[in-house]
Amino acid sequence: LDLYAANQMQVVGYTSEKPPLVRPSTGFFRTPEEDDEGRTTWRACCAFASAVLMDALAADVRFRPRDKARVLWEIMSVVLILQDLTLIPVQIAWDFDPNRLAVCFSLVFWTLDILFNFNTAVVHDGEIRTSFKFVAKHYIRGRLLLDAFLVLIDAATLLQPADSESADWLRPMRIIRGLRILRAVKLVHFQENLIEFLMDHGVEQVVLVFALSRTLATVFTIAHFIACGWYLLGRHLESERPGGSWLSYVDSEHEPGILPMYTHCAYWTLGHLIGGEVNPAIAPHTYIERAYTVSMVGLSLVVIGVNISQMTNAIADLQRANLEATDLRRRLSHVLRASNADSDLSARVMRFGMYVFRRKTTLALQTTIKGLLSSALAGELTLSQRSPYLSAHPLLASIRGRFPEVYLCLCESFEAHIFAEADVIFREGSMLESLYVTIHGGFRLDCHAHRHTGMMRGPSESSSNGTPVGKSRLVEGLTMSGIHFICEASLFAPMTSRSVFRTTSFADALTLGAEDFANCVAKSPKCVVKVYKYAAEFIRKINRTQAMAAETIDFEHVPISVSKEIIDKLEGGGRTDSSILHTASESSACMTSKDKTAKILRRIRDGSMSEHCHLSAELPKAFEELKCPDGIYEGLNMQAERSRAMNAMMSVIWLLQDRYDLFTACQRPRDRLSEELWSDIRSFVAWAGLSDKLVHAMLVFLAIRGIGKAPPLLRAMPRDERTPEDVLTTMMNNPTGRLPSFEALGPEERSLLEEAISIHKSFNFAQMLQGENMPYHIAVLRNRVDSHGDQVFKFYMVSLLGVMCGLRGSETTEGSMFMDHGNASTLMAGVHALQHLRQASPRSIFWSYIGERAAMVGLPFTSLEDLAIARLACLTRAKRPDLGYIKAEWARLSRNERETLVRHLVDDGLHAPSLVLTFLPSYLTNSMANKSVGLYRALFVLLELMETIAHNGHLSRSDCQVLQVSLQDLADFTASVESPRVFMAIPGYISFACKHGRLDCVVSAKHKERCADLNWSDDPTNEMRVVIRRMERRMSVMGSELERLQRKASVPTFAI
Repeated sequence: LDLYAANQMQVVGYTSEKPPLVRPSTGFFRTPEEDDEGRTTWRACCAFASAVLMDALAADVRFRPRDKARVLWEIMSVVLILQDLTLIPVQIAWDFDPNRLAVCFSLVFWTLDILFNFNTAVVHDGEIRTSFKFVAKHYIRGRLLLDAFLVLIDAATLLQPADSESADWLRPMRIIRGLRILRAVKLVHFQENLIEFLMDHGVEQVVLVFALSRTLATVFTIAHFIACGWYLLGRHLESERPGGSWLSYVDSEHEPGILPMYTHCAYWTLGHLIGGEVNPAIAPHTYIERAYTVSMVGLSLVVIGVNISQMTNAIADLQRANLEATDLRRRLSHVLRASNADSDLSARVMRFGMYVFRRKTTLALQTTIKGLLSSALAGELTLSQRSPYLSAHPLLASIRGRFPEVYLCLCESFEAHIFAEADVIFREGSMLESLYVTIHGGFRLDCHAHRHTGMMRGPSESSSNGTPVGKSRLVEGLTMSGIHFICEASLFAPMTSRSVFRTTSFADALTLGAEDFANCVAKSPKCVVKVYKYAAEFIRKINRTQAMAAETIDFEHVPISVSKEIIDKLEGGGRTDSSILHTASESSACMTSKDKTAKILRRIRDGSMSEHCHLSAELPKAFEELKCPDGIYEGLNMQAERSRAMNAMMSVIWLLQDRYDLFTACQRPRDRLSEELWSDIRSFVAWAGLSDKLVHAMLVFLAIRGIGKAPPLLRAMPRDERTPEDVLTTMMNNPTGRLPSFEALGPEERSLLEEAISIHKSFNFAQMLQGENMPYHIAVLRNRVDSHGDQVFKFYMVSLLGVMCGLRGSETTEGSMFMDHGNASTLMAGVHALQHLRQASPRSIFWSYIGERAAMVGLPFTSLEDLAIARLACLTRAKRPDLGYIKAEWARLSRNERETLVRHLVDDGLHAPSLVLTFLPSYLTNSMANKSVGLYRALFVLLELMETIAHNGHLSRSDCQVLQVSLQDLADFTASVESPRVFMAIPGYISFACKHGRLDCVVSAKHKERCADLNWSDDPTNEMRVVIRRMERRMSVMGSELERLQRKASVPTFAI
């Protein structure tokens, strides 16, 4: 313990010059040296306990819910619960103590049950969770308090004295003892597990019989409780006033004991529950007994009604379970009668039809069930159904372990076939093109012996000694049942059958064609190599065996031992020279690629490679995604994204090398990035403090980021995950060689890259620069940075700088065309604001950036309306000449309309649910560019849309703090509309579609057709609705203005 504690002290940071040994004190008081040693030992013990606890929390539990030990324990617990349900009411009613040995056993069992529950995995959201920490948290939040309370009751019962003197004050304890019945809630969990187990094994009839039995057991349990309560009531009344209960009318002297009295009570209870006869001798005689009886009559109605309903449902379920089989029998009978089939044929057809009905769900998923599942779940079910049969073959078992995607494809490619008795599967002389896997039933292979026959020879060829191979004789056949693999060689080479394969009973088998086998194996080049080696060795071995033997009879049925021997040879120590050379070449190629990347990075670091021509030629060699024409960008036809990626990487390299001349080579002189801004950007990059490994990771990020925008990849994602970040995350988490640059990174760099992409998904820096975001998004960014760390944040910011430098890379890669003086000023204003993410509040960061943008164009920044106009200028991407137009259009709005827009534009989303209008900059800039619309009409329509959203309750029904509303469709419509009347009527032709937690603003297709119609007039009904809504808003404005004037003049208002 001392040694372990000393080691743990070093781990947790405690140090001491002396070893933490415990020495006995010489007296009552301890010396200072002994106190120091005692504290050291106490710290060591704490460290030891902490280490043991951390190890336990990090470990996995030992038992699964369906392990044999756990199932046996559950059965024992059910037996004990049923015993309690039976005995506890009797013990309370007849007032006798339980057997102390039974109570001791119950205490030990249920205490161990608590420990067992802490060590048993739980099913959460369809997933088996085995983490001890999760299991413990789940159990503590669930049944632990109840289980511990009931164990304490057992302990108190065991400690209860048995002497009569203490019986009076312990009588309430006997009532509390009855709370152990609460363990019956465990029966619900056991019942759910039992039904799930029975359904998994396809015994629906047993489930329904169990449901009927459960209903009857519930009735008798309630009757048992009522009977014991009836006797307890009578005994209580008799003790208070002798002769005042029904017990005084029962001759207990002739029928002493518990059983006769319990029989009386049970007879009385069942009589009331089922409306039968009741013994008049034990009829109620007091008002309390009559009240109890009336309650029982009411309870009988409820119990009988509920249980009749449950039994009816169970019987209906049983009938529905047999309905399909009954319907099949009926249809077969109808067909047989119409065909005038004799009785023997009818019986065989009926038996085979029912056999097919029972076996079809075992062999393959039904179409209706498959349609309900995703392709992944359907594949896993198919794998679970067929893997027990297919994995018996050594080759398929090897493929399963090394190439799971190929094995899944093979499982799905097998076709199920069901045969009747004496069906011929293939005959002698027929071409064999499939592998047959027998599963159930009897089969027989009648083979013909050929002398000195090679397996690949045709029927007309002769053997080496001139003996005709066409002559054969029938030999004794092979009868088989269970799992066998027939005609395996047909997967590798064309074959002509020399046997007859038939069934001897109803049977079923799986078949796999040679073409399907080849298509599945082709999914993995390494699997192709493995199967090719296996096939060559398999055919060579079979041919050699036949040449050495005088005759062979069953090459269609090759023993499994032959395949196992070949697989052991290939996977064991028997590696051929070619495989060694192949592995060496792969390793050499991998090392060459890594060396090439490292060499290029060294040249970038020392500045020897900076010219555009050199970077254009060398970057695709280090980052294979950029290769032309073999890279993934070229394969996805994304040449523009490839150019942007190349330009972004070159811009970052020029920043690191301080090549201002190359960075600004393509910029116009009047817009060229100033040297002061260049120094500011360089200072920002230096602030990030990126190491060589992080620079490599950043270049990888810039190289692969555009791949996530590929339309084919986005369409392949689930509907709620169709973002570029989700595509990249999926590709990075499932390495398939598609992202070689990412796979070449180290584990830390991969993790950093994944975290940066995760941050980018929750916070879009470009949207902040346009004023599209709000302080809420900065708060989200701060939370993500708190969880991931500052280094990830700095890496993310510099990476985004590179992305923005390459936005116009599709036009030219000879310099950063986008990062001119104006765009760089905007960018650095946002960067400087976010550099204070840790120190300032989200509101301060956001509005400091907006204020900086306002100062750039000369806007005031003192009132709330000034803040709103400044943000509107950011949203419209306005420059100084545009400010006069924006202010004039803003002034055309009424006072109330401006106040509504101000409230929206200055909303932070931190304290109340808010709207975030995505694509709002596109909508506003398109309106300003379209003379038929203008900014005033765009703001007016925007107000009506916001009122519609509020009126429909979308914001109040949303579970999120911020509700995103996409205006993309409206922005596109605004750019193309040519009639002001058509545009102003748009609020009546917009619908909102809720998709994955956001609202999509959709313009009706009919209204889009009117874009170029200058003479269009709105439908009078719709126009009247829009006019009324606008009049209501104007009346509200007038009312607000009138109230303001009245308050100003201090004139009292009078009710009209």
